[in-house]
Amino acid sequence: MESFKVKGLVCASFTPFDDDGNLNLSVLDPYQKYLIDNGIKHMYLNGSTGEGTSLTVDERKQITNKWMELSRLPGREMTIFVQVGGGSFKDVQELTKHAVKLGVDAVSTLPPLYFSPTNVDELVDYCRAVGELAPNTPLYYYHIPDRTNVVYNMEEFLQKCAKKVPSLRGIKYTSKDLYEGSKCLRTLDANGVPYDILYGRDEQVLSAFAIGFQGAIGSTFNFMPKLYGCLKHEYENKEMENAQYYQHKSVDVIKLMFEYGSRLGGIMAAQKAIMEAIDIKVGPPRYPMKPLDSDVKKEFVRRLKNLGVFDERYTCVGK
Repeated sequence: MESFKVKGLVCASFTPFDDDGNLNLSVLDPYQKYLIDNGIKHMYLNGSTGEGTSLTVDERKQITNKWMELSRLPGREMTIFVQVGGGSFKDVQELTKHAVKLGVDAVSTLPPLYFSPTNVDELVDYCRAVGELAPNTPLYYYHIPDRTNVVYNMEEFLQKCAKKVPSLRGIKYTSKDLYEGSKCLRTLDANGVPYDILYGRDEQVLSAFAIGFQGAIGSTFNFMPKLYGCLKHEYENKEMENAQYYQHKSVDVIKLMFEYGSRLGGIMAAQKAIMEAIDIKVGPPRYPMKPLDSDVKKEFVRRLKNLGVFDERYTCVGK
């Protein structure tokens, strides 16, 4: 397990709903094939993009079942991460055991929600408890302090986990603090292997690559997989101006998503509207989030088209 490491783009999956807010798993087959066809090989399920904390335990299991089924089909293989964290540790136990039984490639956990850890040692202890449920499966902590308000130093967290959480393989690092991220990249586990730190801020992914991140988990990879593939290609080929071009395009889209999504308290409605526009019908977000109304959605999509989001001609400038 110490050699498990993910390089490249990990797509954070959307959860498809029908108009009544029920799971619509029939969408996952064409959705997964679209991602495969566009070069995505790794998936992160039931996280923020997947609205995991708005799902029931049974729904989260159903989603994991379907993605695992699809990811084991010939020609459609994917690495599958499953986020198991939530409010009730009983739910976390059930979801972790289910994920292990299915043979997922890695599990990931948020910190405990509402009754949050009061110091880094309590956070380490929580991850130890989750890791003991899946001792032979790589574990990734999901660090998203803007949402959880769990803001402890991640370098210190990793150093303490090296002694107490042998299954911890890394962090889904969704923080703008690249200074702390740089320190995490150089922190070693109990076997002397650097932890696998996967970056989670799409609008800063080029900066993350530049300081040594080798993998990233993102929601906008869903509808701009070619753009990010080109960004990574140009960076790896030392074509920095070209790589910057793609990052700036990404920032323009994300800025527009926040402009429209912020009207409803988040960007999920805007992101799901983009998926609908590329004919992957993942449906509306689940309440209390709300979809864009019809007129706003049309305006949003029109402005996205002007940015070139739906341009299938993306080719890496340096090729």
